[in-house]
Amino acid sequence: MAAIEASFEGIAIVDPQGLLTYMNKALADIYGVAEEQKEDYIGHFWLKLYSDENQAYIKNHVLPQFEREGFWHDTSKLLRRDGRAITAELSMTRLSDGGFIGTARDVTEIEKASAEKKEIQNQLAQAQKMEAIGRLAGGIAHDFNNILAAINGYAEFLTEDLDEDSPQKKYADNILKAGYQARALIDQILAFSRRQDGDVENIDLCGPLNESISMLKATLPKKIAVHTDIQVMPAPIEGNATQIAQAIMNLCVNARDAMRDDEGVLSISLKTVDVMNDIPMTSVSDDLPAMEDTPLISIEEGEQGQTYLHFGTVSRNHQYIKLSVSDTGTGMSRMIMEHIFEPFFTTKDVHKGTGLGLASVHGTMTSHRGALFIESVLGKGTKFDLLFPLSKVDEQSETDIDMHELETHGGLVLLVEDQDEVREMTSTMLKRLGYDVETARNGLEASDMLCEKPGEYDLVLTDQNMPKMTGTELIRQSSFDFPELPFVILTGYSEEKLLEFMQEQPALKDVLRKPVSQKILAKTLSEVLKGTANSPTKKAAAI
Repeated sequence: MAAIEASFEGIAIVDPQGLLTYMNKALADIYGVAEEQKEDYIGHFWLKLYSDENQAYIKNHVLPQFEREGFWHDTSKLLRRDGRAITAELSMTRLSDGGFIGTARDVTEIEKASAEKKEIQNQLAQAQKMEAIGRLAGGIAHDFNNILAAINGYAEFLTEDLDEDSPQKKYADNILKAGYQARALIDQILAFSRRQDGDVENIDLCGPLNESISMLKATLPKKIAVHTDIQVMPAPIEGNATQIAQAIMNLCVNARDAMRDDEGVLSISLKTVDVMNDIPMTSVSDDLPAMEDTPLISIEEGEQGQTYLHFGTVSRNHQYIKLSVSDTGTGMSRMIMEHIFEPFFTTKDVHKGTGLGLASVHGTMTSHRGALFIESVLGKGTKFDLLFPLSKVDEQSETDIDMHELETHGGLVLLVEDQDEVREMTSTMLKRLGYDVETARNGLEASDMLCEKPGEYDLVLTDQNMPKMTGTELIRQSSFDFPELPFVILTGYSEEKLLEFMQEQPALKDVLRKPVSQKILAKTLSEVLKGTANSPTKKAAAI
């Protein structure tokens, strides 16, 4: 009996009449029976240990099986006598005299740990899926940018050369306009994959927010009321104003589409947030996330059609600003919320959207090291909370250089590009800007040409992603023999990693993303050859 009393497993003995004759300390603890209360149960019918709800379940489901088989075992929710709910493994084994031995083991913490493990596994699976989709999207965007580079470049030539009043000039203008629209679409894909170039600088979040609100008030249906509550001015963050404005517009357009008959309330607010009191502790970490990390996503279901999504984490050591967008629309179910960040997933009609809006919001929040919380109730609406870390510096960015006053400089440019149509178009663009051009199909061919004509080239304009030798490999190899030769990379991917490369390789003077316009190319080459291009340290610091 001493061994039974010392057991960690709860044990009860019930006589043939159903009276409780013994329970050890572990069982009393599991059922919430204090030592001085034991006598209230010993000698009484054993079901007295259970709540009315548990007793009904036992009589209807447990006892019939036990009577038939003489044994019963299950894991059940147990409401203790003190009102606390636990999860317990319970069993009943019939004795030869007609009584039975009952056992109980509290597995509440084990089950909780198992549920948390499953949730983490689900979050990791979701993160891995989003990361894989992001890599695929980035690769598609790169290839498409190469195609756009040729289309937009030749369209620019036509708009310059054709007579202003000719029908062909209008056709060329429309081609170029469509090309710009295609690039905007690719920008959304790149934002999702976090490969979109875009300088991060000290900005006031109120700027892109107010611009978006003005545009919304002018374009939304009259039956949709726009309520604003801006409590923070200014709101300094390190960010990209264009990306943030696009994210705000995407959320608001989705909100409009979710409201039936174009009628409802769209609310936009900007407030500070108390991380330790307003944010679930599961979403709080010590440090800001790294930009290359794929944030975890967790989804929970509440009562009465409520669904919650938590994306990313916030740092307990930083202050945050919260931008909220909410609507009175149809809301989202868990099934829909599990897919909302996937590119091209949409519940809208074919003509109403591409399904890239929330995918680009995903990329924007990741690149800004922020977090996103969504609360949706079916039939009542959805609220998006976007959290951005406040910047310690609230200076405005420098005024952009005037693009209309360009100086072009002659010189010999070595163009390195493996795509035939892009190489031909870029070569023509350079010649039209007044440069002499020689071309190479890959880095190895370019390296040989540099060695054959040492000191003759004024600048090398090279693609990055090429077979045999990449653009950065060409720069590393050539900078030893030609330390004064400037390089500019033209890429279909992001500037981000290449700007980091600029810090270690001063020969790389600038990075441009395809498709590049003739004006931007002219401005960049002019600055590089004059020696006024942005320094590697300054540009990389803006990442």
